[in-house]
Amino acid sequence: MAITIQQKVYDLIVYAQKNLGVDKKDSLYYYNRVLSMIGAQGTTEKLKKRRISDTNPDNVMKPLLEFAKQNGSDNGDSEKFSADILSLLSLRPSEIDRRFHAEGRRHGYEKAMNDLHAYGIANDYVKASAIARNIKWVSKDGLVITINLSKPEKDNKQIAKLLTAVKTGYPACQLCAENIGYCSGNTVRQTLRWANITLDGQKWFWQFSPYAYFYQHGIAVNYNHVPMNLTDRTVPRLFDFVDQFPFYFLGSNAALPRVGGSILNHDHYQGGKEVLPMQKADARKSLGVTDGVEVQILDWYNSAVRLQSADRKAIEKLAWKLSCAWENYDNAQLDIISHTDGERHNIFAPIARKHGDTYILDIIFRNNRVSEEYPDGIFHAHKQYHNIKSEGIGLIEAMGLFVLPARLDRQLKEVEGYLCGEPYDRTSLASDMRIHGDMIDKLLADNGNSNTPEHAKAVVRAYVDDVCKNILYNTAVFKPDEQGQTAFEQFLDSALK
Repeated sequence: MAITIQQKVYDLIVYAQKNLGVDKKDSLYYYNRVLSMIGAQGTTEKLKKRRISDTNPDNVMKPLLEFAKQNGSDNGDSEKFSADILSLLSLRPSEIDRRFHAEGRRHGYEKAMNDLHAYGIANDYVKASAIARNIKWVSKDGLVITINLSKPEKDNKQIAKLLTAVKTGYPACQLCAENIGYCSGNTVRQTLRWANITLDGQKWFWQFSPYAYFYQHGIAVNYNHVPMNLTDRTVPRLFDFVDQFPFYFLGSNAALPRVGGSILNHDHYQGGKEVLPMQKADARKSLGVTDGVEVQILDWYNSAVRLQSADRKAIEKLAWKLSCAWENYDNAQLDIISHTDGERHNIFAPIARKHGDTYILDIIFRNNRVSEEYPDGIFHAHKQYHNIKSEGIGLIEAMGLFVLPARLDRQLKEVEGYLCGEPYDRTSLASDMRIHGDMIDKLLADNGNSNTPEHAKAVVRAYVDDVCKNILYNTAVFKPDEQGQTAFEQFLDSALK
């Protein structure tokens, strides 16, 4: 016997009781509200409270969305419509915040964060099923390579709607506090819930990323819409965070175009509950102890140091000393110029964590200058690697976790086909495959076209691994050669005096 739409709505209410905090006394109210939203009628037949084991809403929402799509109740936008329903069933933001801090005080903030993350999956703000579709592997050098398939692509009708949408300037950006519950254009934030936190005496909030790059990837966001900036208060804020949440790391993107993140107009930091490749790096050279802080040059692809001490104030002071020295450092032989026409080019990205009572600050030195030879950035991915990655290299990728565009899933499979004997003519490549011509020629020259599918995939992935490694070398302001490393040590010796 077919399951009625009314039973499927009731299944959603049972799911919401279990996962979203819906009170049983409100079940009938929510049942009727959802019926109305999807355009269904009620029934006098007795509905069964069936066992719902899901912890994300995909399965219980799917038949409702299909029903609404068929009768036009979703207005042609299933993403927005789904968020409307799940927002209705979610606790209010104030209730989530109160529950988070009550849980933190009673059972510790690690459990509070775990529960907040689980709630984000349950109400579909954190797109767990979409994230699981991402392609991920670890290179032989320890880099984590991902092809991001999770973010949905808009169809032509949705794109047309966005183009004609009225620009209101509200919210001012996609990180602003005003996004909570908001939905307009491409902003779908009905199910967003966060926890209020205090950093350096200021009001911030923590929210999880809907399309996370790693486990419990989240963002600490300034409650005020102020631009990102590296100041003497940046590192104290990072340490305030890891004091409260020592099971996470938190880092700041370099606050300059081309070497920073994609959002520089709103102050925020990124972190989460995963150890990224750079954090596993050993010291290439120890520079001893300065003002109670152990200083190490990391054995890493780009130019990074590690500061360690039980005294966080000592690290904060030394980090700011390094920042000021780096801001004005010039070395024309290495293409490092600190300013041109008043524009700043030198900045660093700090990443904080704790190990027991020891504070650890990793610092990546960046420079965003361009030249005629490198119009996208001297210390950016060079042109020969743009077929794999042309977007900016921000904090997460500089730490060794690469987020590659979804197009590569299809394109790399086509390359694998040529290695397995499919006819290849470079002049006949489709327009979006021409960027891979040099790569295909090289792989065929080195490996021939009689490979097994398994070997072809391994060959292509090894090529991508090397590209990602070389991109990190591109971003190094002090190259991993004798000249570069000597200059790096000289800079640090001078700055730490």
